[in-house]
Amino acid sequence: MSWSSKKIFGLVAGATIATVVAGCAGSDSSIGPNPGTPSIPVSGGVPQDRGTSDNAYGATSSPQQVQVTTSTGPTSGLLPAGISLNAGEQVGTISPNQAIISGLTVNQGGRQAPPGEIYVTRLPNTTQNDTGIHINNDGSLSGRLVLPNGHYRVFIAGPLAIVRGGGRLDMQSMTIDGWVQNGWVSIPATIDGDIPVNGGSSYPLAVDITMPGEFATGQVELMITHANGVLDQKRTLNAGAAQFHDFVVGSNSAIPTVGVQNVEFDWRPLVP
Repeated sequence: MSWSSKKIFGLVAGATIATVVAGCAGSDSSIGPNPGTPSIPVSGGVPQDRGTSDNAYGATSSPQQVQVTTSTGPTSGLLPAGISLNAGEQVGTISPNQAIISGLTVNQGGRQAPPGEIYVTRLPNTTQNDTGIHINNDGSLSGRLVLPNGHYRVFIAGPLAIVRGGGRLDMQSMTIDGWVQNGWVSIPATIDGDIPVNGGSSYPLAVDITMPGEFATGQVELMITHANGVLDQKRTLNAGAAQFHDFVVGSNSAIPTVGVQNVEFDWRPLVP
């Protein structure tokens, strides 16, 4: 595990976990932010394409450049350390040079590793592998990420921030727990809504997401860990869409002035 993930997960473990709020699964009504409460408008989504590996690649101790063919033709991307590919194996790819969230930036100060460095763990393994890719200061990926089908935990080291419309929310890290299935990645295709600001209230959070067709059913979860508690909401997808909203937890709805420690998004299949 990298210095950054040890540091961030240490912060999360040391937080005062005062309250956990679990939102009810089911259909959602659109709820806007409380008038007059500061919030940040966000939009975006994660551009991706599925493809196949042009060659066989053995697992290596560092990320390696691989050749794949997607719907737009042959291209190259980075396969994380510790992961192998067979020739013709199906892969999911996440595209570079497109901001995944409007206003997402990387705090350049005080880092001992590339800003926004991204690591993946291929579950059920526990080894955290370097992808060779980081988040640029405009919120885009520095390179094309290539992942074969499987279950993954993705860790994005901070400090990160979303800065837009005069508001700012600082985040020490972001985590995604999800899958690559049939060459598609379980990350939101679109994001639209409002999020809190440093020192504000969690109440303005109202974010709509849509998922790729491969993940149009199932359950999604948004968990925000900060020094005043954990905000945790689960939603059942309806035709690939869901809305996270109305994070109200009494006194613990206050967002610390320094922002939050970790923002995690998960997708999982519904269990009968």
